[in-house]
Parts: sequence; structure tokens; C-alpha cells
Amino acid sequence: MGFSVTRGLNLALRLVHNSDGALSYAINTSTVQLVDELHPLCDAEDVIFRQRNNSALHIKIFNRSLFDIVVPQPSQSQSQAQFAQSRGKPKARQ
Repeated sequence: MGFSVTRGLNLALRLVHNSDGALSYAINTSTVQLVDELHPLCDAEDVIFRQRNNSALHIKIFNRSLFDIVVPQPSQSQSQAQFAQSRGKPKARQ
């Protein structure tokens, strides 16, 4: 992978740095098995199959605000009115 790793990491870090805290990143690595099919130059020889591993770098860049979900809490009088309504009692006047 060589230079592509450095280039990808620098790009991710620049994006996160220039986002003023709006973006974040996660990095993972993996290994994938590949099969090479080698064809000879002359027809007298057989095709050779060679198995090898290849490394990969996964860089996820995501919006941090998606995970900062604020759920509004109902006021106490709204909660009491909803509770009374669910029990079949008339709704209290506010």
C-alpha cells in the first residue's frame, strides 16, 4: 500500500481538522485473500494459481452531530395530563 496509506490518512486528518469539530473519523484495517491467475507466455505450460493476502485500510469520516441527538423532555404538567388521559380520567385543565 505504501504511499496511499499516508495520502489517505493525511486527507482524513485535514478534513477533520478543517471541519471545526463537525467531523470525526474511525480507522480499521483488514486482510483479504486474493488469487492470482498467472498465464504462461507459451501454450505448452499450464496456468498457475497463486494465493496471497492483501492489506486494506478503511477510513470512515462521519458527522459528529448525527450522534448528538437531543430528545426533548415533556414538562411535568404535560406528563401528568398524558398519564391521566391514559387511565381514562378527564384531562386536567391548565
